[in-house]
Amino acid sequence: MSRISFDALGRLPKKRSKYGAESVTYDGNKYQSRKEGAYAAQLDILKAAADPRERVRKWERQVRVPLIVKGSVVCNWYIDFRVTYADGRVEFHEVKGYATPEYKLKRKLFEAIYPEKKLVVIR
Repeated sequence: MSRISFDALGRLPKKRSKYGAESVTYDGNKYQSRKEGAYAAQLDILKAAADPRERVRKWERQVRVPLIVKGSVVCNWYIDFRVTYADGRVEFHEVKGYATPEYKLKRKLFEAIYPEKKLVVIR
């Protein structure tokens, strides 16, 4: 029989995520991993970049992208960031630590359905 341990305040300890990622809060928003939060901070720094090809005008987090096949929504993929650069380019950025089978499938669907959209994977 296993024992359940509690913290000093009598609460159950936080459960770690399946892949060991620890959530973090940056600028009032909660991110699923430290890596994702650090990337959000990096995007904020790029708002001040001198080179217009590097300068970020705005970025949005957890952008819903419907994956539609033959007129039916198969599923929605929540991509970590949609980044708009000063020169008008728009890119989708996905921060990945571990590539799950579900992620690999959604990425293939995204690339097949939206070949004109650029997906950047941050490892």
